[in-house]
Amino acid sequence: MGARVGRRAARMSAAVPRHCPPALVPRAQVVAGGALSDWVSARAESRRLLVPAAGCALAAVCWRQMIDAQSFEAAMAWLALQYFVGENWFGSAVAVLQRQLPTEVQGGAQGVFSTLTVVGNVAPLAIGALEARSSLPEVLGVVVPALYVGSAALFAWTAVDEGSKAAAVDGR
Repeated sequence: MGARVGRRAARMSAAVPRHCPPALVPRAQVVAGGALSDWVSARAESRRLLVPAAGCALAAVCWRQMIDAQSFEAAMAWLALQYFVGENWFGSAVAVLQRQLPTEVQGGAQGVFSTLTVVGNVAPLAIGALEARSSLPEVLGVVVPALYVGSAALFAWTAVDEGSKAAAVDGR
């Protein structure tokens, strides 16, 4: 098992283009998510959070596909797609924060928002505790998609709530 993991890690390392700075990949998805969010919200601002809702839902599917992949290459392709669609929420969330809050508290709210992402760091502890009862692939195959689906539901609920508030203000 250890030798097989070592060979896979070596292949993965060799597959990373040497000319592509790793920092560009996450930046590209944040920009793409923000641009898509702007486009979707052009008709109704409340639709902005549907982008991360859809991204999280797709990420859950991609994660399951990655866990169930029959080859290392397929697993890495699903993981890359999962990362791209699942992490596009940042631009949308910041835009909503800035729109909803007065200018004088936006900096503090952004700091609190960024700090709350630390809550996600508890997930590895929970996963480790669950691994004692089941295999790691089984635990990861359930917990990670469940967290993505939960996030998708919260983003969608907030988008619907925003739409309801906007409709009430507009008298629709």
